Amino acid sequence: MSRHLHPLALVLLVACASTRAKACHDGDDTTTQTTTAATAATTSPSTGAATAGEIDDTDVVAVDRALQALLGGIYREARRSSWKRESGPGSIVFTLEYSLGQAHSKASVAALSAGMTSHGFTVDRVLDDDAVTTVFAARDGFPVSVTVDVGASTLVATVERAGP
Repeated sequence: MSRHLHPLALVLLVACASTRAKACHDGDDTTTQTTTAATAATTSPSTGAATAGEIDDTDVVAVDRALQALLGGIYREARRSSWKRESGPGSIVFTLEYSLGQAHSKASVAALSAGMTSHGFTVDRVLDDDAVTTVFAARDGFPVSVTVDVGASTLVATVERAGP
């Protein structure tokens, strides 16, 4: 599987696993907002961090701010480059993509896991191999997964909320 498709496969797996009686594509309502920093970056007054559009869910905004602070400490800087909201039967999944100031390495795994704990996340498990690192956690009752390829400077986080 391509290294860039791994985060998408993870999101689809989470979304499909929660649909017990229906197929994943039945009745999905998808809203997507993707912007580039050059054309639509704004500055958040409370954090001063550049963002790519405003997330429309206050609880997910709190997760986003915690992740930006955490990732900036590990990877020198982190900026959310896009976000997407996907509504399906039983849950709403927010996908947040971050541009990192330096590439992820095997040495970053322990700092990522420990940093999530110190930023209010409860880490459930860490899956780490030669190609990709995925941290499964929760924050304020919401499942959160963070996936980053070794050598990549892009990280994807998903936040799952109880559905519509």
